[in-house]
Amino acid sequence: MLHEIQGIMQHHDPSTVLFRDSDDPDGLFLVESGEVDLSFASPNGIGKRLRTAKTGQVLGLSELILNHPHECTATSRTSCLIRFIPRRLFLQALQRSPALWFNVLTVLSHHVGIVYDDMRALAAR
Repeated sequence: MLHEIQGIMQHHDPSTVLFRDSDDPDGLFLVESGEVDLSFASPNGIGKRLRTAKTGQVLGLSELILNHPHECTATSRTSCLIRFIPRRLFLQALQRSPALWFNVLTVLSHHVGIVYDDMRALAAR
């Protein structure tokens, strides 16, 4: 359902920052093709890659829903095609479609599982 929302298609070359840690969310990023690295700064200021988002994944959903700043930085790892859905457009789509709410819950539940996997991977390093 998220992929059915009209958005702004953007091509990004490798190493392009989509959003930075602590930026306010202004929309969703759907990875249509390519890979995007998600990273954060460790307490000593060194950047650490958390995971890589691949085709079909959604970035920034929980931050947008909660209106909370991004917790990580998203940087294109490869040449990427990203569908950017502005906040206003996303919220309008939610008002029109109860089924979209279920889709959002499914994506957020999937993200919780990814976070657990990320925590396990970080603990193993």
